[in-house]
Amino acid sequence: MSIVGSADKVTHTEADIRDALQRAVGRGFDYELLSVMRWVRRELVADRYATERVFLAGDAAHLMSPTGGFGMNTGIQDAVDLGWKLAARVRGWAGSELLRSYEIERRPVAVRNVTEASSNLGRMLSTRQRLPPPEIFQVGPAGDAARKDYGEWFTQTMRHEWFTIGFHLGYRYDASPAIWPDGTPAPPLETSTYTQTARPGARAPHVWLPDGRSTLDLFGHGFTLLRLGSGAPGCERIQAAAADARVPLVVVALDALEVTALYQRQLVLVRPDGHVAWRADREPEDASALIDVVRGAQAWASLGQLDDAADNKTSAIR
Repeated sequence: MSIVGSADKVTHTEADIRDALQRAVGRGFDYELLSVMRWVRRELVADRYATERVFLAGDAAHLMSPTGGFGMNTGIQDAVDLGWKLAARVRGWAGSELLRSYEIERRPVAVRNVTEASSNLGRMLSTRQRLPPPEIFQVGPAGDAARKDYGEWFTQTMRHEWFTIGFHLGYRYDASPAIWPDGTPAPPLETSTYTQTARPGARAPHVWLPDGRSTLDLFGHGFTLLRLGSGAPGCERIQAAAADARVPLVVVALDALEVTALYQRQLVLVRPDGHVAWRADREPEDASALIDVVRGAQAWASLGQLDDAADNKTSAIR
């Protein structure tokens, strides 16, 4: 477990607290001090997320600076990822690779988020090198100009921390053994923007449907196989393979141009956590291999070069 943090145990007096409050507010004011709790910033990611019977999630697996607001979202994402996999194991249809994929999927996300949170802290602390001028608290044109100048500078300095939707929504599980890749190149990871993609490993894109629902409303109670477009191919082999393995699967046919354009393939398999597991323009010849990969009975990397993997790469070029 890597550790970065303050080793000093500082006990603040009431005078220290009063001075800090006055610096933050800009003037003295009446207040009542009810309690003082010491807090130390941490930069921690567990070396391992799991044993055979014990799994770490949330703050037990990672601690980070609050700068960026990544902590709770990272923990909730852990729970979503681990939750459906534990349920699958308890219900008997998960293979041994599925729970192993939890650490492989989630730990890189935590490392990225913890690192970014610490970088944001550095940016925030850098503002101490340029403190607000005394005029900032004055009434009148001089104060207005000082506030405008300092506010614009501070905003520009802090934009990287404030606008981080790419971290909150753009995380992907590219290296997961339970994801069947389609041969397309990985798009860059984003910070202040989020570009939706249905590439396997990514969050399935949101699109509003004609009935007012989102595509995201279709996911979450098992695997969902989307058949997109009026000429979508059949999926009988996938359905039969899922039934044989007792994998819960719902097939949803959608003929909406925006959905088809964004998902880029006619068949898209989405996991219970809303991440794309596989996509192609036709069923694989060996649908059982596909189902075995996405349920963790066999790692994709162990399958070698299969004909339908090549088909998916061809589909990506069309």
